[in-house]
Amino acid sequence: MHRVAVLTLDQVIAFDLAIPCQVFGSAFFADGQPAYDVRVCSTAHVTATNGPSPQFRMSGGERLEWALQADTIIVPGLSAYDAP
Repeated sequence: MHRVAVLTLDQVIAFDLAIPCQVFGSAFFADGQPAYDVRVCSTAHVTATNGPSPQFRMSGGERLEWALQADTIIVPGLSAYDAP
C-alpha cells in the first residue's frame, strides 16, 4: 500500500492539514480496501491555526520517523511561513 505522511509542524494551517487527509484517506479500491495508508506525523504537540484567530493544540499521530518510510510526504502550509 502507498504510504502518505502528512508532516505537521507548529502553526500549521488547519485547512491545509485537513485536505490531504481527506483526499487520500477517502480513496478506496473497488474491493473496499483503502488505497493509501495516510498518517499525520509530528515532533510533538503543535498549534494549528486558521489564520490570525482561532488556534488549537493537537497531539498524537505518528512520530517523524514514520515519514522516513513513506512513499509520499506532504508538508501543509504554515501561518508563520517566513519563520526559520
